[in-house]
Amino acid sequence: MCSIKSKSKWKIGWGFTAACNMNCSFCYSKSVRKDSEEVSLETAINFIEQNNTFITSINYGTGECTLSKNWFILIDYIRQNYPSIEQALTTNGSLSYV
Repeated sequence: MCSIKSKSKWKIGWGFTAACNMNCSFCYSKSVRKDSEEVSLETAINFIEQNNTFITSINYGTGECTLSKNWFILIDYIRQNYPSIEQALTTNGSLSYV
C-alpha cells in the first residue's frame, strides 16, 4: 500500500464493507455489492497508519458497517490511537440492534 504525500487534509468517505441486511428496491449499490469483498482489517489499519496525519474525518457507508466485526475493531483502533480523527456512520438503522 502506498502513502500519498500532501499538505491538504482529507475528509474520507469509506465503504468499509459491502454487506447489507436489507434488500431495498431503490438501493444504488445492490448489484455491485454482491460481488464485493470487505476491506481487510490489516489493509484498513495500514492505510490509517500511513495517512493519519492527513485525515480529519471518516464517514463509513456504502454497506452496513455494523454487520462487520472488523469494523468495530477498526473504529476502536482509530479512536484509541488517533483521537483527532472524527468518525461517523451512515447506517440503515442496524446500529440500534447491536
